[in-house]
Amino acid sequence: MSNASRFSLTSLSPLAQWAGLILMAGIAGQLLKLFDMPAAMFLGPMLVAIGFGVSGASIRMPKRAFQLGQGTVGVLIAHAMSVSVLLTALHSWHVMLLATILTVVLSAAVGLVLVRFAGIPSNTAAWGTSPGAASAMVAMSEDYGADSRIVATMQYVRVVCVVTIGALVSHFIGAPDSAAALHTSAAVLPSLNLVDLALSLAVIAAGVTLGSRLP
Repeated sequence: MSNASRFSLTSLSPLAQWAGLILMAGIAGQLLKLFDMPAAMFLGPMLVAIGFGVSGASIRMPKRAFQLGQGTVGVLIAHAMSVSVLLTALHSWHVMLLATILTVVLSAAVGLVLVRFAGIPSNTAAWGTSPGAASAMVAMSEDYGADSRIVATMQYVRVVCVVTIGALVSHFIGAPDSAAALHTSAAVLPSLNLVDLALSLAVIAAGVTLGSRLP
């Protein structure tokens, strides 16, 4: 067997693995961004990280850094919530309620099928098929004794499928995603200042600290 066929990421030092992961994640995100893929800077690094994981990489994200990342995502989600968004949700509450109920019911049905026919433990199947933020589901599943590796695989495959289908639907209906993204970037960047950044970091740190103390 040749040396190339025996190559594994475990033969590299942790520093080299981190450097390769960061470099390739950035390249993958930029490549997807060139093709106007929604959430390109999310999908690209995620796919690279999955590739590193199945290739035997030994590096692991520190738990505190993972929690800070979750806090950052939470702040970004909160930033997107506005009075107009809440009013829109209130105006169409019946449609959103029906969609939510259908999503939960279908997810539960898929989980039951996996438990019955695939032999997956019930808690792992429940967390793996639960709709919601994938990173939050993975983190909570580990706390409740589920296999976080299987949960992560199920959740992120779902994320990839949803984003890919969303991109295709947006393309075929002619939604102006690129123009909207450019307009949003142009509007946000000039308003960025150190005070807002400091406040955001303080909220993230406080939220992570308080959240880690919850039972």
